[in-house]
Amino acid sequence: MQDNDNINVPTTGLSRRCLMAAAFFAFGLLLVTVGFWKTLLVLAITAVGALLGSRKDLRGDISSQVNRVFPPKGQKVNYDPEEIEKIKKALDLKNKPEE
Repeated sequence: MQDNDNINVPTTGLSRRCLMAAAFFAFGLLLVTVGFWKTLLVLAITAVGALLGSRKDLRGDISSQVNRVFPPKGQKVNYDPEEIEKIKKALDLKNKPEE
């Protein structure tokens, strides 16, 4: 079996220029029609969608983060020594009397 994840599609200078021209045309059109802040919102949402779409195992990534915050019932939580030190420092700062 071959690993098809590392396939490079050759792009010529002309196709890259056409793609960038179309992208900046769309950006300029959005700026003129809906305004600066709404255009930034559209670009931010598009970037988040592209990042989420590029994840190989989105469900696994989300479930591991949720399980880290809310561990399944009956599962023992193991903390690294670094995490324990961070917690101790936070508690010391919280319990420190204000002057």
